[in-house]
Amino acid sequence: TMEPARLTALPARASASWRFEDGSVCGALGVEEVTLSVFDDLGWEFASATHPCDAGAGDVGEVPAGAHVVWASAAGADGVVYDGVAELVLKRGAESRAQVILSPR
Repeated sequence: TMEPARLTALPARASASWRFEDGSVCGALGVEEVTLSVFDDLGWEFASATHPCDAGAGDVGEVPAGAHVVWASAAGADGVVYDGVAELVLKRGAESRAQVILSPR
């Protein structure tokens, strides 16, 4: 006999790639890092990760399946903040990647 085991849904894996609205590259804007965050439709943050801007993409981590928003933000050397959002639908156990376009605020 076994003890009862609690079963949970297999999480999904979220990642995102980014680019700048005007086609600039990270170095030209003085951006060193991009922070990615995944939120649900109520604004609850599930995961966050920071990556080198030159990587162009990065993993955010495991999140529950469902419809989410990926928010990317970065600060340039001149103090300008760049950000953007993209929608992402994740299925249990699957990996999905959003593409976020960063624009100056």
